[in-house]
Amino acid sequence: QTAAAFKKAFEENGGKVVAELPIPSNPVDFRNEATRLAVRKPELVFIIHRGGYRLVIETLRDAGYLGQLLAGSAALVAELIQSVPIP
Repeated sequence: QTAAAFKKAFEENGGKVVAELPIPSNPVDFRNEATRLAVRKPELVFIIHRGGYRLVIETLRDAGYLGQLLAGSAALVAELIQSVPIP
């Protein structure tokens, strides 16, 4: 529901969603998905996840994604994003 609501509002305001890549609830390894996303070089990645934000962010950075990150819900996610170094 959150993803659909974000996409609708984003596109109604001129944005374009270029990909939707589901991440498992308890991700262990999703490097392939992160790499597929990184090669598209989107300006922004909107993360909707119930946990494991650090793993998601680190995997995206390790895959070469250097763009902006936005999280749908989580306490202190902005601080977490800033704490993950860009390789």
